[in-house]
Amino acid sequence: MRTLFLSRWNAISLALAIVASALSLTAWSFASPVGAGPDDDYHLASIWCGGGTNETLCQPGRDPGERYLPTAFSQSNCFALHPEISASCQGKNFGIDQTQFGFTTRGNFTGDYPPFFYFAMSQLAGDHIDVSVLLMRVLNCLLFVFLTTISFFVINKNLRIPLLVGMLSTIIPLGVFVIASINPSSWVLISACLLWPLLVTFFSASGKRRILALTLSLLLVAMASGARADGGIFAVLACVVAMTLTFSKTGSWWKSVWIFVAIIGISLLSIWFSHQSNAAINGVASGDENVDLSVLITANLIQLPSLLVGIFGTWGLGWLDTEMPGSVWVSTLFIFSALVFWGMGYFDKKKALAATFLFSALIAYPLALLVSSSSFVGSNVQPRYVLPLIIMFAGVVFFGATENISAFSHTQGIIGGALIWIAFTVSLQVNIRRYVTGVDVKGWNLSKDAEWWWTFGPTPMAIWILGSLSFALLVSVLVASYFREIKTAKAY
Repeated sequence: MRTLFLSRWNAISLALAIVASALSLTAWSFASPVGAGPDDDYHLASIWCGGGTNETLCQPGRDPGERYLPTAFSQSNCFALHPEISASCQGKNFGIDQTQFGFTTRGNFTGDYPPFFYFAMSQLAGDHIDVSVLLMRVLNCLLFVFLTTISFFVINKNLRIPLLVGMLSTIIPLGVFVIASINPSSWVLISACLLWPLLVTFFSASGKRRILALTLSLLLVAMASGARADGGIFAVLACVVAMTLTFSKTGSWWKSVWIFVAIIGISLLSIWFSHQSNAAINGVASGDENVDLSVLITANLIQLPSLLVGIFGTWGLGWLDTEMPGSVWVSTLFIFSALVFWGMGYFDKKKALAATFLFSALIAYPLALLVSSSSFVGSNVQPRYVLPLIIMFAGVVFFGATENISAFSHTQGIIGGALIWIAFTVSLQVNIRRYVTGVDVKGWNLSKDAEWWWTFGPTPMAIWILGSLSFALLVSVLVASYFREIKTAKAY
């Protein structure tokens, strides 16, 4: 069967999809204050010192593990773990008037994380913290949209629907929050969305398409490995998946295996230049070391599904204190489950092996982190750590499923698109509300009695409406394009 966007997109549809994607994600950039992301105080200091010490942004401390920085970094998360407190606790001049400095050891000063992400973001660091952070967030959003657009036209045409399905069915609400943030996990998620189909294209295509796929793949591997050490691990897993899906006894396939070695090499360099590998070996944090190993494994296996589905909104956003209503996680879980279940009806040996490999990783990886840190589900290990694996799993399960002519009906497409839009717009509204007034204030009008908002830009209501309408446009364009392609295919 011909697949989505096999024929050329008309210019209007393409432009609308790109603009709508950018605006939808940009709305999330404004939807939370500086410090709203998990461990943002750490990442803020790391970014400001990402280019090294100097007299303006990051002054040397009294020892190598210390820096002299604005005290605003440590005060930015004053609302964390208290959802009833708005971001107004930061003060009216937060992010603009930074005259108070102090010594801190909380930052990537001794190389706990790979340095590339922090160095890249540091190019936008300036005296106005709020402006700088917004620019960094928007940059991440535009980077995601740009790389997705380029990858969409580079990958094999039968990979385009799995690419979109893998993203749209998994990144709401946690994924969009992380991508529109200054957290290094944003680059890992971007890589997880795009790397596996690009590697499949590299192993199976030829000519310019193959060269472009290789170039983009290596760029994404460098981004993921340069942001977090586990980004390199996910890149290796993506390459294994691509090799499994394309395996052939031909000489050309075997000659392409060198990229697997190259990805392993880049990942090892990432681990070598950071100490973050300790998280994968010794655990992310220290729990109760006296817990019996069998009890630890059994209890975590039983509760592991609650960690995995946390990406759909059953866990809170930010510092895990922004709870999502049932309308969000019911919609996202329904869409994800329906698409995966439908895709499982079209397994061949290669696809079954690749999906089984990823599913096993989904169980083994978080379980290893929990056990090695003597932790139970609910502490230390967060859903964002496994989101890259779930994104890849969703896309791989849907790989090849659309070769069947009996694709979704118009009713299914409309309902599915509506559910995704509901999850997006509700989660955006709830996230803005949490910081504008705190969750103790109710009501649809986000601008009414607002206690906090940016000192510039659109109002809270304007951002919510802009994001909601933009995402509605994006979903409408994708659904309409899909059925236009189905109609064209049936005509043959």
